Amino acid sequence: MRGADRSAAPLAIDHGFLRDERDVEVLTEGFERLRAIVAGDEVRPYAARELRPGADVDAETHVRATARGFFHPVATCAIGSVLDERCCVRGFENLYVVDASAIPTIPRANTNLTTVALAERASAWL
Repeated sequence: MRGADRSAAPLAIDHGFLRDERDVEVLTEGFERLRAIVAGDEVRPYAARELRPGADVDAETHVRATARGFFHPVATCAIGSVLDERCCVRGFENLYVVDASAIPTIPRANTNLTTVALAERASAWL
């Protein structure tokens, strides 16, 4: 964007959803397993019909059309690769990164809580 106010331009972020065919396979398998669980004897008595995408829609078609992320990226500046064990950028003194990007793998809990815990810990180090 030349000569214009760049702050008004939307971010160009490519999350790479389904770029790797293995992602499609894993998500499709998970969706098919979910359908199997709902169709099983233990759940069927409590389940109504499938509302979305609908029982007539192929699992892979649904995955390809609707796969999205939760937009909680982590590990872009991970502890153990870019950062040392105390969140200091390797090769620099007094340069720290203490946000979700420092988390080396996607946590099972909300990334916000994990980031808060990391920040609390880092504040004690600093």
